Amino acid sequence: MRKLTIVILSFLLAFSGVAAAEGIDLTTMTLDELVALHQSVDAEIDARISCDPEMIPAGVYVVGESIKAGKYNILTNDDYYGFNVATFASKEIYEKAFAENNEALASFQCYVGSDDSAFVQLDDGMVLLVSGTALIEEAKASWMP
Repeated sequence: MRKLTIVILSFLLAFSGVAAAEGIDLTTMTLDELVALHQSVDAEIDARISCDPEMIPAGVYVVGESIKAGKYNILTNDDYYGFNVATFASKEIYEKAFAENNEALASFQCYVGSDDSAFVQLDDGMVLLVSGTALIEEAKASWMP
């Protein structure tokens, strides 16, 4: 989201004549004023596209059944406690990993601590394991296909 805002502000700086015609002359603004404008633009974009992350409780999610396929950022919602995130290629592999206590069968796994996040790409049939309550949001960067 911030990269999108930076791109927008860069675009505005590159075409400051257009911006000046609209009453905003970025070339005369101080750094503090530009930062304040940047924060205002971020807040407005967030408000319009409602991109606040949603809570996802600890659990096992089968992609296509309990969560839709897509690209996600999974974040901690607590400054003190983290959680583990793992993905498995299929329900069968998840069940085998669970039965054998073999975490090496996970396609991806990581610990998400304070001020940290995990990016996962989930395809139909995969399994997502989240060991604690987390925040989840679709990854929708402007550069992503």
